[in-house]
Amino acid sequence: MLCLRKEENREIYVLGLTKELIEGRLIMKVVKRALDLLALLRHFGEMPLKDISAALGVENNSAWNLLNCLCKLGHVEKSRNGVYRLGPEFHRLARGEGGGSGASLMAELTTLSTAVKESSVMVRLAGNQLEVVCDLEYKGEIVVRNQIYEREDSLYCWACGHVLLAWSPDLIVKGIVAAKGLPTEKQWPGVQTSERLFAELDRIKATGIAERHTQGLVICSIAVPSFDAAGELFAIGIAYPGALDTLTHRKAIIANLKLTAERVARKGVVAK
Repeated sequence: MLCLRKEENREIYVLGLTKELIEGRLIMKVVKRALDLLALLRHFGEMPLKDISAALGVENNSAWNLLNCLCKLGHVEKSRNGVYRLGPEFHRLARGEGGGSGASLMAELTTLSTAVKESSVMVRLAGNQLEVVCDLEYKGEIVVRNQIYEREDSLYCWACGHVLLAWSPDLIVKGIVAAKGLPTEKQWPGVQTSERLFAELDRIKATGIAERHTQGLVICSIAVPSFDAAGELFAIGIAYPGALDTLTHRKAIIANLKLTAERVARKGVVAK
């Protein structure tokens, strides 16, 4: 318990912090929590109270009080089915984003796939799922088709999903886990607790690349992060047959993925 003492006609905490400074820090904490909440709703679109509380790491009543305040200000609104979403005032203040450049993205994927002779894809997070921004199906005898990214569990199963989770803020990852649950052993072995999941995401971010061998080495996937001109995160990835998983092929894929990510960032492309 903190005690107060009088010193030069001011209330000073025994820790050396003024009452005004303590109050200021509390205000900043509330402001940050409000911004985190708005970031969650911007990413997920709609969220129930329990998922918001879990992602913010607070009790339901604390989240409700914050939501109630933001609703009164018009930044958040509650739908008829009881979920929360961004309100008209938020949208009024939000800035518009730049236009897309699908041709530039396709050209980069064409160069990538031609170099490694595999199908390639660019994906981003859309709520709790992967969204394909651009993809190119390589016409080879043995290739992995990009339809694998349309599966409901693709976020946890493939390297592209691992990249997006690793480079997303912890707040967003917690929101995804609150809605989807932790990965199963089949989806992503070894990350069945929050501690192990975040440790693995830290490892992926430190190495700058994600790799995943799934289904008994039938399919391998590799992905790297990239950011468009608007600062949006997306993953560039390749999934290929395990039968072609040689050291030479793997090194070629990694090198060309990194080159593609660098070119996209350098060109200032905006992925729409």
